[in-house]
Amino acid sequence: PLTLPGVGAGFLLVFVTALGFFITPTLLGGPADQMFAMHITQQADFATSEGFLQSLAVVLLVITLAVVGIAGRFLGFAFIWGGGRLSDAEAKPAAGAARRGFESRRSPASAAADAIGWPLLRLAGRLPQSFGTWTVGVMGGVVVAGLILPIVVVMIISFSSATYLTFPPPAISLRWYEKFFSASNWMAAFWNSLAIASMSACIAVTLGASAAMGIVRSRIRGKAAIMLLLVSPVIVPPVVLGLSLYTLFLRFDLVGSMWGLAAAHAIGGLPIVVVIVAASLQAVDPRLEQAAAVHGASPVTVFATVTLPAIAPGLAAASFFAFLHSFDELVLSLFLSSAHLRTLPLMLWADINYQLNPVLAVVSTLEVLLVVGGIALARPVLARSRGVA
Repeated sequence: PLTLPGVGAGFLLVFVTALGFFITPTLLGGPADQMFAMHITQQADFATSEGFLQSLAVVLLVITLAVVGIAGRFLGFAFIWGGGRLSDAEAKPAAGAARRGFESRRSPASAAADAIGWPLLRLAGRLPQSFGTWTVGVMGGVVVAGLILPIVVVMIISFSSATYLTFPPPAISLRWYEKFFSASNWMAAFWNSLAIASMSACIAVTLGASAAMGIVRSRIRGKAAIMLLLVSPVIVPPVVLGLSLYTLFLRFDLVGSMWGLAAAHAIGGLPIVVVIVAASLQAVDPRLEQAAAVHGASPVTVFATVTLPAIAPGLAAASFFAFLHSFDELVLSLFLSSAHLRTLPLMLWADINYQLNPVLAVVSTLEVLLVVGGIALARPVLARSRGVA
């Protein structure tokens, strides 16, 4: 019962993500494996289907919001941002609602536990302790292997001497790394992604940190509603968001521009920044800021000398993940890029559809190394912040 809300929230977030996903189904599925989001992207190629395209997007959005609304009725909408407490006043009603919902379901659950659960627990109690240890180890190993092995295979293929994707490689070679770094189109896409991700991270951190400060430190009403609005890009299908931004940015001549792509990517990075910075602010004792203010420090001085150093690790982590989100963003780039502005994920997507050579494995390996390197650099900073706290 205590972990059931978390299990339900995890199920719902995965369900909503899969509902609007089309990249993996497009790569791994066949003509018969048509999904809703795939159909929207296909219709986007036809100029005469604009009205029908908008209708499809609205239907997908309504379905998603209906699922989230039903889940929020039972779990509370705090599951979208990880269940973080925004204020004591808002935490208590949510806890009371959850407790009442649990008590209303207590009788059937108790009956099921008495009939099924207790006999199973008694049977499990007779097993030796080593059985449980081995079972957990094997299950954890299978999960980790399923996540890691495909990445390791791709990294090995990037050193292949073959002219196509094959495993195991016939021989080890650096020819595809040389081709990547010497190809002007790949390097141009890399620098475009780097510039757009940097701009997007700056926008997302500036707006997201300001919003987090307002939510955590202010006494305004409706914090949960404001937080829900800020993290709503997490639950909106990327295809719907891309189509909406394309219609909006087209009027302001932002389609195909770096600032347009950076602004669009910042919308997706904003929830990440808000959640991380809000969690960092909640860990800072407000009395430290009050003490500085009592001794004559201005609000700017309090922020610069007390608040900012305390949340600096959170800001660094938020900046990194916002940068990474933009660097890997594909769906919004498909709608808002142009033939003259190509990002690395777009180049990767185009080559997957037309040619399968180990350059794709090289790009994937470099992106994985970027993630691993960023996390490795962030760990000491986060460790120091926990030590200080």
